[in-house]
Parts: sequence; C-alpha cells; structure tokens
Amino acid sequence: MDKTDSLRGFLIYTDKPVIADKKVIQLSTGELTQLPEQQPTVQEDLPEHIMQLEQKFKEKLIKDFAPIFLTQFEGEACMEYESFDRCVDEYFSQLDKQREQSKFQSKEDDIWKKMGRIRED
Repeated sequence: MDKTDSLRGFLIYTDKPVIADKKVIQLSTGELTQLPEQQPTVQEDLPEHIMQLEQKFKEKLIKDFAPIFLTQFEGEACMEYESFDRCVDEYFSQLDKQREQSKFQSKEDDIWKKMGRIRED
C-alpha cells in the first residue's frame, strides 16, 4: 500500500454571502419594477453523481484543501474525504466553476451599471 493511499483530504470552505437582489428597472411608462431572480437551469439528464455534487457545493465557496487538518483552519467549515486525490479533484473542479460564475456575475453587474447610467442620462 502506497503512503498516498492512506492520506485523507480536507476541503475548506465558507458559505456564500447572501446578496440582496436589487435589480430594479424603470419601464417606459415611468413605473419602477424589480426583475425576477433567474434560477439556474437544472439539466435533468445529468448523471446522478454530478447532480449530487451540484447540491453538495450549492451554497459554498471553496477556499483551500489539505492532506491533514491544519490548525490555521480551526473554526472553519470543512469536508473530509477518504482520499486526498478525490479532495484535490473536487477542489479544482469547483474552483473552475466558481471562476466561471464569478466572470458571469461580473459581466452581469457591468450591464446593470450601464443600464443605471443610461437611466440617469
């Protein structure tokens, strides 16, 4: 048995901050209305294990990973894995997803800022 086979993995995370949705637009009639929050589409044809991962990381922001639980992470939420390899795989796959979501949110915020400036003019 290899030493890496016995290493556990620890994935450190925080809860996603709750941001109030303040997307209000002015209609051509002068009336202010709030746009509905768009719910992400769920693809029902995804394999079961991917659906479980989506639910598992739904409200979490991944921070770090380690092969042992370090004292610097005391008081922080973590998930323990039987295998360090699996922990690392999930860390990087979730990190990529979070980067994509962040880019999308940034673009969306820019659009709302532009709409706000147009409204002011």
